Amino acid sequence: MDNLKIVYEDIGIMRYVRKKVDEVSHIITNIEKLEFRIYEQLESYLQHRKTPSRKRIMYLVDREIDFVKRMCRVEKSVQFSCITSVNDFGESVEFEPEDLLAQVSETAIQNISLKEMIARLATDDRELTTLNAWANGLNDMQISETLASLFGGKSNSHRRFIQRFKAKCQRKILVS
Repeated sequence: MDNLKIVYEDIGIMRYVRKKVDEVSHIITNIEKLEFRIYEQLESYLQHRKTPSRKRIMYLVDREIDFVKRMCRVEKSVQFSCITSVNDFGESVEFEPEDLLAQVSETAIQNISLKEMIARLATDDRELTTLNAWANGLNDMQISETLASLFGGKSNSHRRFIQRFKAKCQRKILVS
């Protein structure tokens, strides 16, 4: 790496390498690997030369970029239409990728409808807190202790309120 000190000190060479790498950055996915290969070639060249030739350095940079572009051009890909499998009925079925965005939107719709349902069922803060706690998976005992700490009173009286509120919510849901 001592030979690379010459390259790092020469602003013209560094700008040339940066410019050439930037030109192909949209084609080559691993730019770090390309830069490593370029600097490796430059180091190898500088080990054997007392006075480096700027043209030779530019040639080495261009040669490495061309080599990497050729290697990246060949994509090992398979079209989805070529991937088939046989289902339970013996029919050939094409591979169809899973639509992750559809699942996200479906989950978002479910969350919105859950929030709408909570908004319709709750009439005050205590009921809203209870519904949100149920949505978060808390049991009635945990909810009653939370309500006692937030709104005051004994957790036993809040537990009875939760039981009555649960019955009220079930009736409202069955009606609608």
